Amino acid sequence: MNVLGVDACGKQGWAGIRLTDGAYAGSLTDLRLGRLIERAAEVDAIAVDMPLGLVEKGWRGADVHDFVYRSIPAPDLTIEQVASGSVSAMRGGR
Repeated sequence: MNVLGVDACGKQGWAGIRLTDGAYAGSLTDLRLGRLIERAAEVDAIAVDMPLGLVEKGWRGADVHDFVYRSIPAPDLTIEQVASGSVSAMRGGR
């Protein structure tokens, strides 16, 4: 299966990473999303990371999950503490 993961990359536009059967198969960038997808040619699925809304302060739900799943296990840390921002210093004061 050939898949393409896409994310914005600032003024450079969009970055795409291709996987074939789960293995890295190349990368590409383009200023326009549509053109990047066209250049990717034959893919079975495309996933675009596109936040629908950013919060002025605090954490988005995706950020909370990212923190929890990437953190060193901390049994005394609750999801509520992470969501409230009480551990924001651990992530650079977000």
